[in-house]
Amino acid sequence: MHRTNQAANDDVPLKRLQEKETIRIWYSQTPDDICGFYWFCHLLQQWQFSNTVYLLKLPDWEYHDGDHVNVNHLWSEVAPEAFFSYLPLQQVAPPSLIQYYAQCWHTLQEENGSLRAIINNNLLTVPLTFYDFLIIKTFAKFHKPVVEAFVIGKLLSKEAVGIHDTFLHARIQFLLQKKLLKCIEKAEDKPYYDKLLLSDYLM
Repeated sequence: MHRTNQAANDDVPLKRLQEKETIRIWYSQTPDDICGFYWFCHLLQQWQFSNTVYLLKLPDWEYHDGDHVNVNHLWSEVAPEAFFSYLPLQQVAPPSLIQYYAQCWHTLQEENGSLRAIINNNLLTVPLTFYDFLIIKTFAKFHKPVVEAFVIGKLLSKEAVGIHDTFLHARIQFLLQKKLLKCIEKAEDKPYYDKLLLSDYLM
């Protein structure tokens, strides 16, 4: 749930609430989704409407075709035509639960942190260096120079699901400045992701 031009975005759900529409919140276990979920609960509490609110959280995993297990990360990975099949998983959110999650948003506002992560199923404010060890560990696994874009892709598909690639690139630049990563070859005529990097831990 992106909050760019928040005032304009607020008008749409507010209008639907005034028209007594049912509210359904689709979210996953990524930091961005949980932040958006808390924020919207805060809005619902502010508006004080009595509409029915359904919560529909993306399952962490599910069976497909017999014994095949599919691990889910993001709603964007689900095919549009498959969304209706998740409706039986929705649950009604009582006002007390909306109030609890609204308070979680207030707590995050007070912390005013730059980065949040899911730790033991809890959304926590963490330092900007939080993912640095994962970046270094991923580079070190290859034991040879590797293109930055490839490492970012690995991180986004495994340890850093839901984190923006631009953030990971910024952290890699920081690690280069601190000489924890070493740039072997710069691709001057290619996008900045197309550079060969090597973890300095292997030197």
